[in-house]
Amino acid sequence: MGGYRNRGGEIGHMILHKDGKRCGCGANGCFEAYASTRALLEQYQNSSPDNAPVSGEMIVQKFLDAETIAVNVMEQHFDYMATGIAGLVNIFSPQRVIIGGGISEAGDFYISQIAQRVKAIAIPVAHEFTQIVPALLGNKAGLLGCASKVFEKMISNC
Repeated sequence: MGGYRNRGGEIGHMILHKDGKRCGCGANGCFEAYASTRALLEQYQNSSPDNAPVSGEMIVQKFLDAETIAVNVMEQHFDYMATGIAGLVNIFSPQRVIIGGGISEAGDFYISQIAQRVKAIAIPVAHEFTQIVPALLGNKAGLLGCASKVFEKMISNC
């Protein structure tokens, strides 16, 4: 977090489409509404004729098996991820962008697809030294980060 009274750092709520999909935060068009795993699942279910429940793992496997619907929704997902990340790269020119969450554990192809697309659309000078990598802790990164903050706060209060 950051910003005034720790109310900043909500990258998932960066607006990609001002009149876009409704996000859980109440705004429209947030990065999270388009590029999250939940958005990927919704897109797949809305595109699938059988409307059967799916998981991120199932979509990834169907993508790797070249199922048309899975390929289409994953391509959109990669594009949305790259669009949001490229915007941040253009602003901050970070040395590293770390992608966490369960779907980041899908395999090397996942990060590679996003990295290639970011490189294609980001300002070259801003992207020159940026690496896009998976979180070492995968889907546990957020939870463990939160726990570390709690322990940090507890220690500082002792």
